[in-house]
Amino acid sequence: MATDLVTLEELKAYLGPEVKKSSQHDEQLADLVSVASQWVRDEINRDFDERTYAEVLNGNDQPVLPLMHEPVKTTAAFTVTENGVSLVAAFGYSATADVIVQPGAAAPRESAYIHRLIGPTSVIAGASLYSSGVWTAGVQNIAVGYTAGYSAANMPRSIKALVKYLAARAWKESNRKEIGISRRSTGGRSVDFLKELPAIYLNTIQNWKKFT
Repeated sequence: MATDLVTLEELKAYLGPEVKKSSQHDEQLADLVSVASQWVRDEINRDFDERTYAEVLNGNDQPVLPLMHEPVKTTAAFTVTENGVSLVAAFGYSATADVIVQPGAAAPRESAYIHRLIGPTSVIAGASLYSSGVWTAGVQNIAVGYTAGYSAANMPRSIKALVKYLAARAWKESNRKEIGISRRSTGGRSVDFLKELPAIYLNTIQNWKKFT
């Protein structure tokens, strides 16, 4: 189940002290947080939650194969098989790796991928030189397992700002009928978002949007 991209408390703080100190409208505000969070996920085409993923990919006869989610958590296990054979994966240099994992960064447009190696080709001054291999072409012949995404503590600030803006604007304008992007429902309520977002938020969407 997807989690909200900001907390109720964060939205209430954004709305100001009068809302923050009251619990009268908490249920409605929580609904708006959930609606805004899901709208951002749908619009940007990303699953921001930190979770474990199992992917089956098509080998592409190229050295690099993109992953679907990022950033990959480097402290969690990463598994990869090619044509049913387990490969050794590493983050950064490894003398024994078959695969180097590029985790992607906590920033837009920095994608995660796996780079296929074929092992050391020579040794100079005690250092192994690795050369690129290619992923065997095939249909669903590469299987990977890994943890990726953002925890509540490291959710990108620009994404949190966008969600708070959408939820806050919906809250402030709900009685004036001035909101109108796409209507979504939650908890028996419906909400409309703005037809036109300010440029700063449109840029956030464009920068983070994932095209597949």
